[in-house]
Amino acid sequence: MRLRVDDRNRMTRGQLTGRSLIGYQVHRELARIATLIALPIVIVFALPHHVLDWSSVHSMAQTHQADGGERHNSRDGYGADLLAGEYVIGAYSGVAYTHSSDVHIERADGARQTLKSVKWDGLPFRNPIFYGVRVSAWAKGVPVGLMIDFTHAKAIGERDNEVEVEKSGDGQPTSIRAKLGSLFRKLEFSHGHNILLLNGLLRLPMGTERLSPYVGLGAGVSIPHVEIAEQNGGGRTYGYQFAGPAFQALAGVELRLAHTSVFLEYKLSFSPYKPILKDPAGGRLSTDLLTHHLIGGFSLRASRAVPVSP
Repeated sequence: MRLRVDDRNRMTRGQLTGRSLIGYQVHRELARIATLIALPIVIVFALPHHVLDWSSVHSMAQTHQADGGERHNSRDGYGADLLAGEYVIGAYSGVAYTHSSDVHIERADGARQTLKSVKWDGLPFRNPIFYGVRVSAWAKGVPVGLMIDFTHAKAIGERDNEVEVEKSGDGQPTSIRAKLGSLFRKLEFSHGHNILLLNGLLRLPMGTERLSPYVGLGAGVSIPHVEIAEQNGGGRTYGYQFAGPAFQALAGVELRLAHTSVFLEYKLSFSPYKPILKDPAGGRLSTDLLTHHLIGGFSLRASRAVPVSP
């Protein structure tokens, strides 16, 4: 009896150690992603003013004027130049809904499996929560800007969802219906249905100085945390991957205060995932995730505008 108790204790300690290692790996990968996002923030806000060569802006404006060209100034006398505009750093949270999608699995040995209309849970307020961070640069004098936007949502396969499963590869195609939980222990992107995008922005003319609507389009990459484990033996795929491109369209409204802003925004993202399966059978999974995001957030604004010489 004592031996059995000791065995159970050793198993418990082993499980806790394994969970600690997994947690360490997750936090290490998140730290890498955060570092990638932080680089443009450091460039925009931390570099000394003289590092950016503003003299080229002056010389270009003066040369253009000397050649008889028109110089487009805004009301406060600043040139319409992206580097001479406004910089914004923001963070947000909200809710997300991902449409059902077909999941295709192709193994290294040629076996294929398709799961029809897999339903995805977003669980935005369950740890890890839905969040995002962004850095924007707006031009001075024209209503356009650029934004680097990172969104951390989730897409978790609903285990109680009954799906149609089509299998092929052994010469005898089959089709069955089964609950997702009877086929997979895990089929999810739960530490991140993550997308990192570069967006073009446009402020709409119907806004006011304080209330500013805007729209945007973006493209970038998907960096999901892939966790896939089948019920019947095999291994487990677990970790962050570059899983393919990502695209989004957005529309929002910004309430501008003295040096801060609050914003409400709708985003529609499309991510065609193709992560590699790293279990013993190998292969690749593919699915297309179309996700609605409704977000609200807070921003800090800073201006580094330089007046154009008269």
